Amino acid sequence: MVKKNQKLPHAQAFKKAKKMMDNDKDLSNVIQETSLNHSDILKIKNENR
Repeated sequence: MVKKNQKLPHAQAFKKAKKMMDNDKDLSNVIQETSLNHSDILKIKNENR
């Protein structure tokens, strides 16, 4: 069970990926370090434009 203020693992991975991209990390590194797939990473990248 998830606690009230605890984020779901997918949401945490999104936040981590967004932070890594803000720090100009390579997309392949972001994919390897998070549990997200390639399409999720591209969605985040397109949001930042």
